[in-house]
Amino acid sequence: MSSSNQLFRAGRRAALLAAALACACALLATLIARDANAAATNTARPGHSGAASHLKMPTAKLGQLRASASSEHTVNFRNSYGKTVSVAIMRYNPNLCAGYGGYETSGWLNLAPGEVKQSFTTSYRYAAYYARAVDGAEWTGDRGPVYIYNHAFDSCVNIGSTDASGTVNMKLIDLEGKSPNYTFNLIPPR
Repeated sequence: MSSSNQLFRAGRRAALLAAALACACALLATLIARDANAAATNTARPGHSGAASHLKMPTAKLGQLRASASSEHTVNFRNSYGKTVSVAIMRYNPNLCAGYGGYETSGWLNLAPGEVKQSFTTSYRYAAYYARAVDGAEWTGDRGPVYIYNHAFDSCVNIGSTDASGTVNMKLIDLEGKSPNYTFNLIPPR
């Protein structure tokens, strides 16, 4: 690995650590300022679960997380909704996110109606996604919470930021036994 690549990774880790520290400080300030008698609320959309209390992604040994010994999957998304949809993903990336939950989060993949785009490639079995349409329709699951942003982002699951627009839960993707070029078809949620 070149020294400039090592320096880039060290700088990225320092920036991620600084963001995590800023988030922790903001959370502490919020907790201190919060009225002790205020009732906690959990908002959820009809037909969707509220935010989970912890990340429920698989944490088995590395070999068990792989889809198979030699397979690499390309994951695509197809927008069959009829309105523009934006997709955020979470995938296992121990090289980038070691010490930060192991899962990389990124967004946004914007899909016009009928459009198909490649989102990511992985040799691991599990990933997750969240999608939202311009009209507010959402595709959510029970994996999370995951920080999202109003702009393009690439982070790790255990790193939050005061810049985040909120948290969401994602749908699990299990690539075991799937085609090496797998496409998720985003149809209207029920």
